[in-house]
Amino acid sequence: NVKVERVIPVKTAVIPAKAAVIPAKAGIQIPAFAVMTEETAKDYFQKGLRSQADADNKKAIIYFNKAIELDKKFTAAYNNLGIIYEQAGAPDKAEAAYLKAVEIDGNYLPAYSNLALFNEERGDFIQALKYWRKRVLYGDPDDAWTKRALQRIRDIEK
Repeated sequence: NVKVERVIPVKTAVIPAKAAVIPAKAGIQIPAFAVMTEETAKDYFQKGLRSQADADNKKAIIYFNKAIELDKKFTAAYNNLGIIYEQAGAPDKAEAAYLKAVEIDGNYLPAYSNLALFNEERGDFIQALKYWRKRVLYGDPDDAWTKRALQRIRDIEK
């Protein structure tokens, strides 16, 4: 029985703040600090990643939810919420978050891997196979996770 690690986005670099752009309209001046203080969904996602890395899941949940509030289609935020909810023992919330990620983007591969692992852990190998197969179908054949998915399919089907 092969244990596969959770898929967590590798990009943990901090996204630089947006440069202050001052519109030149009819003499209206907006202070630069006003433009720079507005945080984006990506900003909150980065804060969520940092909190998740620091094992501060309560803060991570707040930040990922704020990212989703600002960008309803932020698949990576839903995926990471799923990971945290699963770790926290909230399987229904975890599954809902993973499913929302693939509902938004049917090609979002990390959520398929996480759904497959999630279903394996709860003993639903039919569902696990379904998601592993989708991971293989949409994935690059040379990708390490695609190869892992193929191996899991072989192992489960034995």
